[in-house]
Amino acid sequence: MLTFLIPARIRVIGIDISYYSLVVLHQLIRLRSVKNLLKVNYGLDHGGYAFASKFGIQAYVGHEHFPATILLDPIVGRQAMESRLISFGKQYGYPIVLKPDSGYVGKGIFKIDNASAITGVVPNLTSGYLAQAFVPGDIEFGLFYVRGKDGVSIPSINQKYYPSVIGDGKSSIIELAIKDSCYNDNWQTFLKDVDLREVLPTGKKRTLSFIGSNTLGSRFTDVSDLVTPELVASLERIFANAQGVNFSRLDVKATSIESFQGGEFEIIEVNGLASQPTCMLDQRHRVRDIFRILNTHALLLVRTAHLHRKEKMYIMNWIPFLKETRKLMVTVERQHTLTQRIRE
Repeated sequence: MLTFLIPARIRVIGIDISYYSLVVLHQLIRLRSVKNLLKVNYGLDHGGYAFASKFGIQAYVGHEHFPATILLDPIVGRQAMESRLISFGKQYGYPIVLKPDSGYVGKGIFKIDNASAITGVVPNLTSGYLAQAFVPGDIEFGLFYVRGKDGVSIPSINQKYYPSVIGDGKSSIIELAIKDSCYNDNWQTFLKDVDLREVLPTGKKRTLSFIGSNTLGSRFTDVSDLVTPELVASLERIFANAQGVNFSRLDVKATSIESFQGGEFEIIEVNGLASQPTCMLDQRHRVRDIFRILNTHALLLVRTAHLHRKEKMYIMNWIPFLKETRKLMVTVERQHTLTQRIRE
C-alpha cells in the first residue's frame, strides 16, 4: 500500500510503463508483430486507440446502449454548433456533458447547466466534441470486457467514487478537500465550480465532480467479485453485432449495485485497446497485487489479439502513428486549458 504515497502523476506514469512493457514483452516472447496488437479490436480505428473517434466507436457498438449523444464538429461553424446544442438541450434537458471526441484520462470534460451558457462555450470547442445527455447518480464502474474463443469474460471491475467531502461543521470545503488522500493539483479542474468557502453541516456529503477519472481525483476500488452470469450475458447481447470489438474497458453507470449485477446499466464510454485494468488502483492493493493484475490483463490482450491476427485492417506505419499520438496529446491539453477558462 506504500505505493500510494507516491505522487499521483508519477504513479500513473510508472503503471503505464509497466503495463505496456509487459504487453510488448508477452508479444515478443511469442515472436509476433507488435502492430498486430491493434487487431484485438479490428472493427475499430486502430483498435480504438486514444486518437480514435469516441463517437465512431459508439456508433459501431450501437447508439442505443449509450445516453443520447451528438457530435459537434468545428468545421460546420460556430452558429451551427450552437444551434445543435440548443436543440439537444431542448430535447434531452440539462445538464449536458461535453467531452473531446478523441481524448484520455477525463481531460477536457465539463458540463453546461443551461442554454444561456452555450454561447460562451462553443467558441472554446476547437476540436471535435461529443454532447451527451447527463446520466444522474454516482454509482459508476469500470467494467473490463474480453471476448475470446470461449466467449465473453469479465476479468476485472472497479467501482468509482467521485471526489467528495463530508462536513464537520467548522471546516470550509477547500480545507476538507486538501485533507483528502486523493487530493492533487488536478482537483483545480472542478473546484472552480464550487463555493470553496462554504462550511458544510456535520455529516453532510458534497460531491465535487462527476468525472470518474483517477487522474482527476476519483477513488477506485476493486470489486471484481461483482461478476454474475447476468452481467456477462448483458455484454454478450450488447456486443453481438459489434464484431471486431474484443478487448475494452467500459465506463458504465447504474442505479444500484444490484441492478448493475443484473446487467442493467448505461454505457458512458467504450475504451479501446489502450484500456487498463483500473481495479489495480485500489489503495488496498500491494505492489505484487498490482503486478499480478497488470500481467494478467497484458497476457489477455496478447492472446486475444493473436486470435484475430489474420484479420485485414489498416494500420499506420510507426512514424505517422507516433505523430498522430503526439498531435492528440497537444490537442487534448490545449482543449483542457480552454475548458478551464470557461469556468473562470
